[in-house]
Parts: sequence; C-alpha cells; structure tokens
Amino acid sequence: LRQIINSVPALLAYVDTQQRYVYANDLYRKNFAPQRSDIIGCTVQDILGPQRHAAALPMISLALQGQAQSYDVQPFPGVWHMVIYQPTRDAQGRVSGYYVLGTDITPIKNHEAELDRLANYDPLTALPNRRLLFDRLRQALLRADRSANACAVCLIDLGGFKAVNDLLGHAAGDQVL
Repeated sequence: LRQIINSVPALLAYVDTQQRYVYANDLYRKNFAPQRSDIIGCTVQDILGPQRHAAALPMISLALQGQAQSYDVQPFPGVWHMVIYQPTRDAQGRVSGYYVLGTDITPIKNHEAELDRLANYDPLTALPNRRLLFDRLRQALLRADRSANACAVCLIDLGGFKAVNDLLGHAAGDQVL
C-alpha cells in the first residue's frame, strides 16, 4: 500500500486534530519539507510556514469541524494545486483528523489563463477587446451605483483609421492603437 501511495502523482498526508502529521507520502515530503528527514510529528505550521498556514487555517478549521474542504492554491510561484481536506471520524463519530490530498492543476490554470486572454484581448494588438470593455464598464457602473457616485465614459472615434494602416502600414497602426 505504501508503494502504491508513493507512486500516485498526488500530495497525500494525514493530520491529527492537534495539526500534527501522522503520515505524508514521498511527493508531499518532497514538495513541502525536502530538507527534513521526517515530518511525522511536526505541526502543519512547522511544515507550511506561518504565512501558508494562516491562509489554509480557515479550511483546516472547517475540516476539523467535520466539513470536507476543497480549494485551489498557489503554493509556489507558477504552481497551482487543488487541495482537498477530508475529515475522518473515530468509532464515536468524533473528528479524529483529516486527509490532505493535493493535485497539481498548473496545466489547467495555464489553459484557463490562455482562454481568458483569447476571450478578452485582441490577438493582433493584445489590447482589451469589446467583451472586456463591456465587463469592466458593467463593473464600474455597479461600483458607482453601490457608492452613489457618477460614472463617465469617454468614446474616441477612430474614423479614418484604415488610412493610417494603408499609408503607414499595420505596424504603425498597431503603435497608434
């Protein structure tokens, strides 16, 4: 079983109600405690550090109350994990700890960012497109409405812009934009 768990491409650990590690697979140890020989008995704060622990604490608290939790987190720059806290119960039904399951979702997050870029920015100029403009305008109007402030929009007509492209070329036209 240990060999199977260590070969799964996921971070897996078990933490007791005192937030001390009872088990952690090799990938979990490699990601969060590569310099330690063993993390069994260490606290979650010892391993994650104060900042990451503080960010995870609301979800950990809910898991220790018996509520499974799932969220996306960026534990390291450029890396995304989906983390699941799954509580366990003893024979009397009391929460006895929780499993931590972390999977690398970096390719999914990168794909989402690329889709967002394609949906909201012009592929030629990399400028925000009409869809993004309308979204930001809607947000500005809602913000103005909530705060009882005014909101203004300035429209610049680029009539005759085709002549700039035709006369000076598309590169010059892109710079003007």
